[in-house]
Amino acid sequence: MKKLLSWITNNQSWILLLVACISFYAVFQIKLGWFWPVGKVDNPLGVNSIIDTLACSYIAAYIFYLLTNGITSLTKRIRLTPVIQNSVKVIGNKYIRSILIEFARETGIQANYLDVEHTAEILRSKNWDAEIPIYKKFEGVSISYFRYLSANSRYITDHILFVSRYREYLKIDQIVALEDFNELYFFKLVESLSNHSRMTVNEGRESIIEEFIKMQKQYIELERAFGISNK
Repeated sequence: MKKLLSWITNNQSWILLLVACISFYAVFQIKLGWFWPVGKVDNPLGVNSIIDTLACSYIAAYIFYLLTNGITSLTKRIRLTPVIQNSVKVIGNKYIRSILIEFARETGIQANYLDVEHTAEILRSKNWDAEIPIYKKFEGVSISYFRYLSANSRYITDHILFVSRYREYLKIDQIVALEDFNELYFFKLVESLSNHSRMTVNEGRESIIEEFIKMQKQYIELERAFGISNK
């Protein structure tokens, strides 16, 4: 039942449009005979009168809906699209990229959140328990590579939650891509290991790297769904 209600909610506009099309068909068929009849009944005049009344009432209500809610919703979607796209873009261009940049320092490898091929090599290049030198030197903050990865992981989930708040203005493929990204095991794994000892983190490092690459690939799909250009 919950899945059905969720499907109806996500497809509400299309359902209303479908009923409107059926209503238009009924009116034009009954009044003008433009289309083919659906079937025969014993009292066609009475049945046609009822259907015509209901169809005309629905069409009037649908037009009112478009003028009030539909246009307002479309206007909000247009205004929110750049905001939502920017939030999605920040996930890759800032947080995923930041992780790769810190791990890639002094390796000679160019960090690029779209380059999945070198991700494993970059993430394996550092001792995850070691402190990031640049933070210690310029910020006076002690943070290990794993803690840095974990913090950026939380920032990513925060942005996903932000975008999810506007799901009523998203397309179906965008909602699906967003949910697929949010349900990735990477985030659960990092959160779980953040509360364990260093030994456990080191033992789970290869699993994190594997899940990070999956997350990276899924993010590229997320960008495509939201029409974000990588050029």
